[in-house]
Amino acid sequence: MNYSFIFDIGGVLVDFDLSIAIRRLEKFSPFGGEEIRGKIFDQNIDGRNLFVDYETGIVGSSEFFEQVKQRTCLDMDYEDFARDWSDIFTENTKISHFLESIKDDPKVIVSNISPLHWESLSKYYNIDNFFTESEIIKSYEVGLRKPDFRIFEMAKKILPADTEIIYFDDSEENVNAASELGIRGIKYDCRDSDIDKIVNELIYLKG
Repeated sequence: MNYSFIFDIGGVLVDFDLSIAIRRLEKFSPFGGEEIRGKIFDQNIDGRNLFVDYETGIVGSSEFFEQVKQRTCLDMDYEDFARDWSDIFTENTKISHFLESIKDDPKVIVSNISPLHWESLSKYYNIDNFFTESEIIKSYEVGLRKPDFRIFEMAKKILPADTEIIYFDDSEENVNAASELGIRGIKYDCRDSDIDKIVNELIYLKG
């Protein structure tokens, strides 16, 4: 059996911590961290969620900033916000070694991600060492977020039809959604999962 792979980014290829960004914004807002988080991630206005709209490309980075600034009474300019919002990632070196070992196997990225976060990732991390632009499905470009099955269908169309697809994501919900389409999902969180154990299982599968 030949294998192909789908990877999430945050929590898999790199670690991330959104609370870092919230703590930075807290210094420029009269609201506390939990209030700021709620106004950005949880607050719905007219049935719309700002963060979801940003990750699906309905609003761009400038509009996202203006909405966050308005909701949190933020006293900072766009450039400072973009830096503080985006610098939240750290490299996962173990997965990088794994990617090197499967560099000749078909693989794609499927990520719920915003433009500012992608800009930061592509500037400071070596994702383009392993994936071409056509192998990266970004939610804000395609207008879909996981666990929407349509974004997994897009990935399947890129990968060879005669391969078994193995999918790494730190979200159980996303893994389960992909499994409904015949994709073998593996819940992997770089903060607490043992990639060495997973790699050994895959080596056994590949014979």
